[in-house]
Amino acid sequence: MYIEFVGAPGSGKTFFFKKLTKFFNEKKIQFETPKDVFINLYLKKKTNSLKIKKYLFQYYFKHFNPYSNFLFKKESTDLKLFIQKEIRSSKKIRVLVEGYKNFIKDRFIPRSLLNRMIFNFKIDCIGIIKKNNNSKILIAEEGIYQKFYLNFKSQKLEKKKIDQNFLKIFNTFKNPKIIFFFNYNIKSSMSRAKKRKNGFKYFINKQFLLDDKYYFNDYLIEFAKKKKINILNVYYKKKLKVNLNENFTRRLF
Repeated sequence: MYIEFVGAPGSGKTFFFKKLTKFFNEKKIQFETPKDVFINLYLKKKTNSLKIKKYLFQYYFKHFNPYSNFLFKKESTDLKLFIQKEIRSSKKIRVLVEGYKNFIKDRFIPRSLLNRMIFNFKIDCIGIIKKNNNSKILIAEEGIYQKFYLNFKSQKLEKKKIDQNFLKIFNTFKNPKIIFFFNYNIKSSMSRAKKRKNGFKYFINKQFLLDDKYYFNDYLIEFAKKKKINILNVYYKKKLKVNLNENFTRRLF
């Protein structure tokens, strides 16, 4: 089973993700994230790095700073080569990565942040597409739908063109069975995002990066409904609607 979270920055996705994973651990429900799948795949594949160095690097990559190559220069280079090979080996991943690059190429996003977004997208794609058919639930806190859901400021693309160009991409990979939709009030969500100290920054030099007219590409939610993906609204009148209990889990899974 594959689950994605979709919603505004500051709507509680990370908070709920932590609650959900804690609940799964308590109930002994096995799960993994796209990054977990990616790292395990990397560790199993033969590369130019020593195995012990790869294990040290993956811990650093997962828990500290995946964007720095200061401590693990060789391993960082090795990882980038591994990513390139995985992308070349899968048409589905190539289509998604190229689609995402086209989606954000004309946006008002600083170069360093843009590169980070593309790097994260590649990791998520590999993790989602390359997941094996084990019994573990795959949970993407910032999955493929979420990456296309956020609408950054742009000079060249119009909303109608985005609708036509990018809905086709979602037919190229296995869609999630469930989307937790964080339908929290937009103004309240943005207020939370402004106060955020850690995580993704949507304010650069006091400039908000999302489009002021169309914060989100809401047509993706409608598209997901047409694909018969189970959309669960997390909030009702600003209050948590989803109750993480055993009865809820049995109905869901």
